[in-house]
Amino acid sequence: QKIKEETKEEVKEEIKPVVQPEVKPNQTNKKYTDVNDEAWYATPIQYVTRNNLMRGVGNDKFSPSNNGTRAMIVTILYNKEGKPAVYGKTNFSDVKNGVWYETPITWAKANNIVDGYGNGTFGPDKPVTREQMAVILYNYAKSKGTVTMGSGALNFSDVSNINTWAYDAMKWCVSNKIINGKSNNKLDPKGYATRAEIATMIMNFCEM
Repeated sequence: QKIKEETKEEVKEEIKPVVQPEVKPNQTNKKYTDVNDEAWYATPIQYVTRNNLMRGVGNDKFSPSNNGTRAMIVTILYNKEGKPAVYGKTNFSDVKNGVWYETPITWAKANNIVDGYGNGTFGPDKPVTREQMAVILYNYAKSKGTVTMGSGALNFSDVSNINTWAYDAMKWCVSNKIINGKSNNKLDPKGYATRAEIATMIMNFCEM
């Protein structure tokens, strides 16, 4: 039975049943002062922390309600891939040499996981929307040869808000239970993904 991620205002992403990953000798459950053990996002946050996919923001905080950025999601996938060696440049005008996200974005661009905006920029510090995250996860899965599209339509009241370029990715994420609807039968494709939501989507993606 899935666990509902509930807030006072809306139902967030559903968490797929998951077997807890083995805790290796150098891994421990990280206690964040702003993550209650009973919160809907507690399990996903422990998952991404244990597996070195995401870290806190300092001072023993995770900031689950803060929006994630485009650079962040690419870095998570780069970490998942084992931080492979990267050569060359991205040619994105807003990805400067030596910044912390240069290597992950270069890797993602080289593997056709991201393509940036049409004006030669990537927008690394911009909040990542739910449909943008779906496309990035979809492209990453395609680069690994693991894409299987489920059957059925997207039966959400705001499905018309999905951009054409994101429709297949959103359908794939929903069919694989990586992304689920919010309250009032909404998918909220253009809404920003919080760090808690990103942790949940990443856990669902890794365990699908």
